[in-house]
Amino acid sequence: MFRWTLALIAVLIVSLAGAGASGAAGPLLGFHGDSMGAQARTQITAKLSQNYQPVVRARERAVIDTMTPGIRELVQRPVPPQIVIVELGSGDAHQRHTDAGMRSDIRRVLFLTRNVPCVRWLSLKIAGVNGFYQGYVDRADDFNRILAAEVARHERPRVRVAPYRQWAAAHPNSFKADGLHHTEPGKTRFAAFIDQVADNCPG
Repeated sequence: MFRWTLALIAVLIVSLAGAGASGAAGPLLGFHGDSMGAQARTQITAKLSQNYQPVVRARERAVIDTMTPGIRELVQRPVPPQIVIVELGSGDAHQRHTDAGMRSDIRRVLFLTRNVPCVRWLSLKIAGVNGFYQGYVDRADDFNRILAAEVARHERPRVRVAPYRQWAAAHPNSFKADGLHHTEPGKTRFAAFIDQVADNCPG
């Protein structure tokens, strides 16, 4: 009996240690992004894993429409996420999507995440972006305007715009020469910002 008890205790210790290492105790969190998220995937995953179970999905040259299936899959899981952070819109602005097109894509994502307790969508950086991304330069402010209007149609504090525009303006040394993507130290700062956005969720 004593040996059996010791064996059971050992199994419990190993199990608890494994759960702690994987961050399994934290809530499920979905991050869906474009090239900025893709290039900082390692930093974002490491930072979020301290308190959450992150599912980080990000792709170079992504637009909202191409990332929507991944959002749909995540929210339809038997255990859905408690938090969804969206870092999308740069590609849509750069490709000069119409107002109607951007509005429709934003609405689709907000509808899919209607049962998620906390949804945060990052605004776009405005100042200091290289003219190489002329479409982005021309349309980023329009995207922010449309995003703010669509988010305002949903209940607060569940759905909000995360102030990435303001964060970017306050951290100009976090960006490469293109003014859009992050330097190596900038990726770490960006990951910390994403983590703060998650921490500021209600509940």
